[in-house]
Amino acid sequence: MWDRLNPIERDGITSILRTILSAPELAVELLALAERQSAGGQGR
Repeated sequence: MWDRLNPIERDGITSILRTILSAPELAVELLALAERQSAGGQGR
């Protein structure tokens, strides 16, 4: 997947990951949101 991204997309993802990894509480919250979405969002 990484190879298909252009440099701007790669920089964006890298920035997002840096933010998440530097704030563990944010990572936990995002995981909870993802789990809730996958559990209830199958009908979309």
